[in-house]
Amino acid sequence: MAPWKRTYWVVYAANLIVALGMMSFLPFFPSFLEELGVHDRAAVQRWSGITFGAAPLAAAVMGPVWGSIGDRFSRKLMVLRSMLAITLFVGAMGFARTPWELLILRLLQGVFSGFVPPSVTLVSVAACSCSSPRSPA
Repeated sequence: MAPWKRTYWVVYAANLIVALGMMSFLPFFPSFLEELGVHDRAAVQRWSGITFGAAPLAAAVMGPVWGSIGDRFSRKLMVLRSMLAITLFVGAMGFARTPWELLILRLLQGVFSGFVPPSVTLVSVAACSCSSPRSPA
């Protein structure tokens, strides 16, 4: 198997596992917020929306920063960083005691995660470097 294909399948499997893990806990945010002391229905909806959107917003803001760092140092390191951050912050969410702590953890998850862009970059660079000769500059 060509090296770029191996990279593709490993990244595909890792992204599938991470995405399934990340999406599996989101439906439980409203009930978790109720356990954290938010009982008003409107407040539960508001906190759910804010905590749902916090990580993608932070990831969108930080994406270019991590992309620049990945270009300078290591794309593979950026994929590993993002997946490790997701594991760490999602695991820590189970220990949140207030909605504010949950929100902060979601924001930190977004700041340090964002696993799809570095994964796509890693695979595309591997495929381009293996499948086509470089043209002279």
